[in-house]
Amino acid sequence: RIDLLGKTQELDCVFLSVVCKDMIPYKKHYNDKERLTGILTIKRHEGNIGFLGGKVDQGETLYDALVREVYEEGNIDILSYLPKIEPVCSHAFAGADIHHFTLEVSRDEILGMARSIIDAEHFGEEITGFSIDLVHPKTINNILENNFKATAGLEMRELINKVVSSENYKDINWT
Repeated sequence: RIDLLGKTQELDCVFLSVVCKDMIPYKKHYNDKERLTGILTIKRHEGNIGFLGGKVDQGETLYDALVREVYEEGNIDILSYLPKIEPVCSHAFAGADIHHFTLEVSRDEILGMARSIIDAEHFGEEITGFSIDLVHPKTINNILENNFKATAGLEMRELINKVVSSENYKDINWT
């Protein structure tokens, strides 16, 4: 388990995926009884897709950096969500340690968070858009073909693997 409050290294980075397992799909293409998992992503200034987050500043814990970065990039205060934040993966990339976390929220919460991104400090400069990607057998390949920033594609694969293996999806035919 990753220590959110522990010491960090100079090049550590933190990212958060906001996930909702109760998204209502477009009825024309999906079973209207299905509920899909939505994953909030951002579009970065250079056109890459990523997650809210960034570099840990000197003296910050992973938790401090995650709270700061998610607020700067998404105008989202995650302080009250700390008990619900779970690690997804960590790996080394270009001399940095990347730590990815996930937060599961309700449909209303993820929609509210998506709307708040427009009012974020870095919107229009660093962040130029957002999306809630719905995970379904029909969409997985399209999601994974996005032009991800740095390690975000690896992190999206980890998230999708967790979604596909979850109880919510046991009755879906994935072939």
